[in-house]
Amino acid sequence: MEQNKIKASPIYLIVGFFLLNLFLKLINIHSTPPAATYDEIIYVAEAQSIVKYGTDLTGTWHPWDLKPTDSYYTELTSTVLTPGFILFRHNPILASKFVPLLLGSLLPVLLGLIAYRLRKKQTVFVLTAIIATLNPWIFQFSRMGYDSIFSVGLYSIGIVLLLYLKNWHKLWSIFPLFLGFYQYQGHKPLLAPLVFICFLYILLAKYDFKNAIKNVKKILSDREILASLFVLIFSILLTVIYLVRLPNLSSGERISEFLVIDQEELASIVNQERRLSFNSPLTPLFVNKLTVLSRILADRFLNSFNPQRLFIDGNKAVDTFTVMDYGYFHLIDIVVLAVALFFFLEKKRDYKALAFVCAYIAIGTIPNVIRTGSPWIIFRGAFVFLGLIILMGLGLSSFINNFKLSNKLLIIFTYILLTTPFFYTYFVRYPITHTTHTSFYERIVANYVKRNSDKKIIIIPDRADATFSYLISYNQLLNNQNKNQVIEAASANIYEINNVKIASSCPKNIADIATEATTLVYIFKEPCEANSKESEKTQIKSLIDGGLIFNVYNDQLCSQYELGTYPTIKDNILNLENLSDQEFCQSFFSKD
Repeated sequence: MEQNKIKASPIYLIVGFFLLNLFLKLINIHSTPPAATYDEIIYVAEAQSIVKYGTDLTGTWHPWDLKPTDSYYTELTSTVLTPGFILFRHNPILASKFVPLLLGSLLPVLLGLIAYRLRKKQTVFVLTAIIATLNPWIFQFSRMGYDSIFSVGLYSIGIVLLLYLKNWHKLWSIFPLFLGFYQYQGHKPLLAPLVFICFLYILLAKYDFKNAIKNVKKILSDREILASLFVLIFSILLTVIYLVRLPNLSSGERISEFLVIDQEELASIVNQERRLSFNSPLTPLFVNKLTVLSRILADRFLNSFNPQRLFIDGNKAVDTFTVMDYGYFHLIDIVVLAVALFFFLEKKRDYKALAFVCAYIAIGTIPNVIRTGSPWIIFRGAFVFLGLIILMGLGLSSFINNFKLSNKLLIIFTYILLTTPFFYTYFVRYPITHTTHTSFYERIVANYVKRNSDKKIIIIPDRADATFSYLISYNQLLNNQNKNQVIEAASANIYEINNVKIASSCPKNIADIATEATTLVYIFKEPCEANSKESEKTQIKSLIDGGLIFNVYNDQLCSQYELGTYPTIKDNILNLENLSDQEFCQSFFSKD
């Protein structure tokens, strides 16, 4: 019987890699990235509401409903975030990143354990964990709050528990798998296939294929196999139940996005290709729905491995949240992958490990293959990335074992050195380039409001609902006293909380209602001049190009300081909550 215990990978290695990851991922966590995007802040605001009220902001949703509050978001991501807000009540940024940091710091350890389970060598664990620790995709999303990191992390915990725990203890894997299922919508189809390949590996690791057929009765009485089978059945049932419920959920509005192919589109392509062909008896054979469908699915599958997106610059057309001029892997990883593929089988013909990794990667392409529209691998391709990391760890360990210790260390050091360009880009350039999105200026507005907590403020932003969530999240405005006000505002989409009113468009009587209020107007909501005197107007401008973001009318905080014409940030002062009023104003506010 094969032993599952981690004998070659001591607990100190596991703890060491976890703490190393946690340390690295905590560096400049309050300023890099400089702000949460709206897709993150919606969960942050909801998590704070769950902690304070036990419901979402409208007071109509509870975690046990197991349904999303909106078709574009998930069922339990905000619930999983709540421990951070219980532990760090007075630090909303760290609170919002606490669980992603934990999952992201665990992920290299989990991938190392999966790889170690396949090869049982300490070098495999160490190299896989190092590659995952330095991986750009894992590093970046460990510091953000997108729902994909939650499904990836929780599924990986469940897989490790399933692969390592003995007998009926394997049933503990159900809990993280259940939580992971109700995270990122695009990863729901992966649960049953991932558990299935784990079940097959567990089965074939104890009984080879020939013995499995001969010893059916013995297998059916094996508690470890039965427990694994039970987890697989649970995963299938969970998926089936979700599909049955889907038409009645708000997320059911997006079901058309996850059809394998649009039949009308398919027929249109066939007709177009036949129309542009010469008459031939072979045309129906080579141009039909099946051949076109095969080509489309192959295209989507191969797009999951697009080398430019993996190694150069991601997908600039749709990926707007991470370092945009760097891939999800390092350039040196091309060499590592080539070496891994060459040395993967090592001296032993380890087909079980090869089959597991290949199946894992292939399963990871499912979200891209079954979804219509343009490819978007940054989230949907997450398990492809993880599978490639496992492959790299296994193959590189086979290669590196051919050298003596000093040369092994030199190879590892060289690899680490060649990954440093990413970390330069991430910590030195990315904090500025990320401010091309309005989310950072929402953080400035929220902090401006907090510094003027005794004054009446009117905000006319890009999106009123987003600004409401930003204010609640950054300024921790939820309390039992304003519960009814918050629920009414969120339900009626008329946003007002404490001394702040948020309008979706410029009120007709803006000149009247703003006489005693500070008014912030987003550039694309102008003209909305609360005060026509140019000398009484300050501005929030882009850190990228100095373009106007917000006009601030009747400003009483920053107008008292000498302000420049454009912001010039040369040091990382983007943790703006720690700045004095003067530093805050002179850094982020301008006056023409």
